[in-house]
Amino acid sequence: MAAPLISICIPSYERTQYLDRLMASIEQQTFRDFEVIFTDDSKTDKIKNYLESYKANFPLYYYKNTPSLGTSKNMVEGVRYANSNWIKMIHDDDFFADKNALMELSKVCQMDIKFAFSGYNEYHENSGKCVNRALSQDKYESIKRNLSILFANNLIGCPSVIMMHKSVTEFFDTKLNWFTDVEYYYRILGKLNSAYISKPLINISYNDSSITSAIHKNPKIVIPEAIYLLNLYGNKLTHSLKTYDCWWRVFRNLGIRTEKDIQQYVPDAKIPKFIISMLKVQRLITPKRLKNGVISKSFMAFSYITNKLTNNI
Repeated sequence: MAAPLISICIPSYERTQYLDRLMASIEQQTFRDFEVIFTDDSKTDKIKNYLESYKANFPLYYYKNTPSLGTSKNMVEGVRYANSNWIKMIHDDDFFADKNALMELSKVCQMDIKFAFSGYNEYHENSGKCVNRALSQDKYESIKRNLSILFANNLIGCPSVIMMHKSVTEFFDTKLNWFTDVEYYYRILGKLNSAYISKPLINISYNDSSITSAIHKNPKIVIPEAIYLLNLYGNKLTHSLKTYDCWWRVFRNLGIRTEKDIQQYVPDAKIPKFIISMLKVQRLITPKRLKNGVISKSFMAFSYITNKLTNNI
């Protein structure tokens, strides 16, 4: 039996409430040369039991991770089991936007590249609202020319938009949970030729059980990751006003006011000088006034210029 062209790899964890929708979107695909691989980090057998009762009209494989791998590792665990050379990642709560999505993605396999992204829709579970977030080709090319902008605004989307060749050996940084995707895009796009399909081929679910909802306001996760990245990449992530504003908002939104506030989450880490200077500027105004957009932007610009003049960035 010939290997399929595409392996659809689905990292799962406990949730079954969205699987009917995802599987239905796979079943309706007009392109049929694919297999589906589940890698499961669940502590229960929810996913396993669901798939055992599911009558698939396509090759379907299930692998239990014992012990659990964690979010970053599980996102690419399916690559190990893939029988194809092309990997389509998709989260268990996301789904294909229409029946021709895989057909569009299969065109990537004929290109002289190893990595590709597609556009996506934001699908809001509470309202059913679907918002097209696909980029233009020009916008995608502008991001490639200034990759640090991803930290200011991840316009590319979550890992469900990824299509990659199995020969790609660089994966997500397992030290990260919040900045996982943008750091990976920043790193991989600086090394590999890539393509972008400017159509929304994936519907990305916005729901209360998503990883984003769980951790984006958790300083125990976000602050150590922010310091880790800033020490790893240095001024590459702070050289423009837009990317500087990203780090300004990270510390402002989490109520971090002093160096001591940071050290409670990363006691042994080296805190970049520009962060210490930034926090001094933020302390010039009350937290309430700092939430005012115009005031915050003005003080952020002042902080940016100050750090530029003192060679902190």
